[in-house]
Amino acid sequence: MRYCELLWAYCADLFPAGLNYSLPAVRAPSIRQRFCRHCSLPCDGWRDSSPELNFCNEHQNCLCRGRQRGAPQRGRRYEGSRLPCAQDRLIRPMPMPSRYIFSILAGALLVGAGILQIFQVRNVKDGDTLSGVRPLGLDTLITKTPAGWMSVDEPLGATEFMRSSVEKTLNYDDYINRVYQKSKQRFSLYLAYWSPGRMPVQKVASHTPDRCWTENGWTCLQLRSNERLTGSGVPLMPAQWRLFAPPGANTVPEYVVYWHLVGGELYDYGDGLNRRANPLKWWRDTVHFAVKGSAEQYFIRLTSDRPFDELKNDPGFQEILRALGKLGLAEG
Repeated sequence: MRYCELLWAYCADLFPAGLNYSLPAVRAPSIRQRFCRHCSLPCDGWRDSSPELNFCNEHQNCLCRGRQRGAPQRGRRYEGSRLPCAQDRLIRPMPMPSRYIFSILAGALLVGAGILQIFQVRNVKDGDTLSGVRPLGLDTLITKTPAGWMSVDEPLGATEFMRSSVEKTLNYDDYINRVYQKSKQRFSLYLAYWSPGRMPVQKVASHTPDRCWTENGWTCLQLRSNERLTGSGVPLMPAQWRLFAPPGANTVPEYVVYWHLVGGELYDYGDGLNRRANPLKWWRDTVHFAVKGSAEQYFIRLTSDRPFDELKNDPGFQEILRALGKLGLAEG
């Protein structure tokens, strides 16, 4: 069962929208289409010279004249033909149907999962769920009242069931989900922390706005990488920048920047929309976690209903960026 669970975890990360993919139909060969017995090439124009020696009109020169008196000399050619004798021919390999390719890939995944399960000492599907949480004290490290702003901490789910489900899925040690408000200005901060060995890197990396928001009806209108923000003169590591439109009509788009730190290093999401896990990175991180565990991790997300350029000179916003820099987000 653990093998199947690991395979399903990989498929869920790779295909978040569900495994609703059908294989292309394999076209049956035409009744009229046959293959020359002497050169293995397809031909529709057959001629039967005898019950034993059938050859197509196009490939007459590969007919072996000495077949009735025993096998001809190996590699011998006849009538000036460029093709070898029928008894020495090499059968051309036919293309492999899609269903066989999928079966081979699925088998390889199961074998890989089995190898990991045999040698691992960690749960690569859910992370470390047995050890107690080790909170970092994010609630006090990030101020609730930066200059001129008020804040409200919000839960990660509207109901107790949803909050429990989120906590079980993310398996974090500490988090804050805080909304800052000043007059008509607003921005939000989501910050989660995982201690070393707590959670596989690929599981944390798969829960981004690119995937979670779009699965809940949001639409990404614009995106770019290497977005630069500066906190009190200290440049932060480059962020992933997005502009999302919430579901429904007459809605206000949301500006988003996010980072994922692994052992003080920025996780490389690439330049595109990260709706599906990269298969190579998924297996790389899975093997690394199974053998060595994971370093401490932070996932940081800032959102606002206005461009961040309008907030970058605000003292309160700068105070929040400076605090994030001290957690490891400062560059250099």
